[in-house]
Amino acid sequence: MKENLLTIKNDLKEIAVELRSLKLERNKNFKSGQVYKAGSNQASIIDKKFTYRHMHIAYCLARGRNYSQVESKCRDNNEISKNEVKNYLEKYKLEALGDING
Repeated sequence: MKENLLTIKNDLKEIAVELRSLKLERNKNFKSGQVYKAGSNQASIIDKKFTYRHMHIAYCLARGRNYSQVESKCRDNNEISKNEVKNYLEKYKLEALGDING
């Protein structure tokens, strides 16, 4: 299980690096007036953020945290996809030690 935790942790780090580079590229495109390129970057950023959020929740649940400990403040219309979290737990062969409901 420890190897699987390291795998998901490294994947989270890779996604974080990709997010940073996409945001930098988006900001450069906005500043240079290439708004159409910035829009396509924004779609990629939203997709990566969704993936990162759900992978991070799965990682924390596997380490024994409850969902309420991971995201103590969440906007009303920004609930997680519990199926997505469960899919990541299955993909990385992890067991949720924490409670996904809070």
